[in-house]
Amino acid sequence: MAIVRVAIIQVGIVRVGNCPDGSCPVTDCTQVDILCKNNQKTNEDLFIGSDARKLIISENITITENFYENVRESHSAACSYMVKTFPYHDEVLVHAEVADPSVRQEKSFESLNYFVTRFPAIMSGKSSE
Repeated sequence: MAIVRVAIIQVGIVRVGNCPDGSCPVTDCTQVDILCKNNQKTNEDLFIGSDARKLIISENITITENFYENVRESHSAACSYMVKTFPYHDEVLVHAEVADPSVRQEKSFESLNYFVTRFPAIMSGKSSE
């Protein structure tokens, strides 16, 4: 699920399981209330693009709350679309974290077993092609 979670987090609005008041311990990004301010990043952390951020700083532009509200609205629409259309609960994606060597030791045997059973060539070292 981390691959999926990263997709929504990268859109720049959601803090999954990391709310300042502890009110959103959700780890399934499809269950996060993206419209809830407690689940959103602060204005300073909200993704607006590095070029936009540089321009704001270099030109000393004053940003109004309305600007951030518009960014949040855009990000919320993108996140809603992603939740409705991306295959978040696809079994391969759910277990895909085990393929990442940096976290492999922390993942369940269930995920490892799923991949070995689904893709036996992983253990034999032979290509199925």
